[in-house]
Amino acid sequence: MSANRDFFNSAAQDWHSRRRPDVENADIMLRLSCLRPGLRILDAGCGAGFLTPFLLQSEPERIIGVDYAENMIRAARENCADPRTQFICRDITLTGQALPDCDFCVCYNSFPHFSDPAAAVENLARAIVPGGRLTVSHTQGKRTADGAAPERGTPAAGLVRLMEPYFRLDAVIDSNAMFLVSGIRYDMP
Repeated sequence: MSANRDFFNSAAQDWHSRRRPDVENADIMLRLSCLRPGLRILDAGCGAGFLTPFLLQSEPERIIGVDYAENMIRAARENCADPRTQFICRDITLTGQALPDCDFCVCYNSFPHFSDPAAAVENLARAIVPGGRLTVSHTQGKRTADGAAPERGTPAAGLVRLMEPYFRLDAVIDSNAMFLVSGIRYDMP
């Protein structure tokens, strides 16, 4: 995980200029997520904050971006000064690090980089209020995401198995263009 964090820390400052964001797939993902005004949103693996302006269009109560790379958090803060946003450095795969309560959580282009996908889903499920939504999406598609990092990549079928104990799934896309799994959180003990 340290090498992964080091990579993202070193790439943070010019992340958006080196990577062309896939606005079309991000729009599809957000439309399938049923966003509405007043939500408390958690952007898990927010990176340099690419998704924040899109999330702000839904008129949320607040957006909290979480990433484990300190320099990505700094870049996100520089990229977005909206008072409804906050960015914190935290590894969502670690148990014992509570995440803020939220109504909606998105993992956009970040899930294949999580060192422990099962722990990430469990921790996110605990942060999401009953009836809240988790949407996990990667806009490069399962083939690209899995091929780039097979030891970390989780295809949609594997992600479905991880999410089913906590979420009633209502959207699954598993194509070479993108993968997306989204669902509503059950009541949990």
